[in-house]
Amino acid sequence: MKKGLKKTTLAVTSFLLTCLTTYLWYNVSIFQGLSERLWTVYSKIDDGQNPGLASDLEFITVFGCSLVIFVLVINYIFGKYRFSGTAK
Repeated sequence: MKKGLKKTTLAVTSFLLTCLTTYLWYNVSIFQGLSERLWTVYSKIDDGQNPGLASDLEFITVFGCSLVIFVLVINYIFGKYRFSGTAK
């Protein structure tokens, strides 16, 4: 039971930190320039004809990268997996 609770706690913590990071990406002014650059790169995929696609891709990129980073960091901190790929 404790092992399942620990996994759930780590998953929820990773998800909440990911949501916080994504919120900060869109609402804090220091990230505005990076957001515009990323959006511009994605906008060039279809020559700017579909700005919604660029926004969706930006969201998926920010959310996905944040999720991967926080899962790796939290698992490393709590010692579940080491970066060598072997489980403890």
